[in-house]
Amino acid sequence: MQQLRQEPHKRALLENANVLAGLFRLFPFPVNFWQAQNIFYSLLNSVYPVFAGQSDAGSHAWVECFLSLGEKLMVAVPVYEPRLELANMEVSS
Repeated sequence: MQQLRQEPHKRALLENANVLAGLFRLFPFPVNFWQAQNIFYSLLNSVYPVFAGQSDAGSHAWVECFLSLGEKLMVAVPVYEPRLELANMEVSS
């Protein structure tokens, strides 16, 4: 997760974190996810809105993987709605 925090655009790191989080949940003992949850939350506020606001396939795949990781880490992710820029809106008379 530390490496993902430093290079969040690398989907392979995100996918690896997602797989590991899934495997850790299979352990017969409780795993403390607090550090991973804190990193996830930081990315949720900084990087997630950027990817969620894009319409390309790569960004969509990143968002899907990120949301899956959040579920495995038991972090609620709010629904993202891109902000409308008033400067770009056309006003009809």
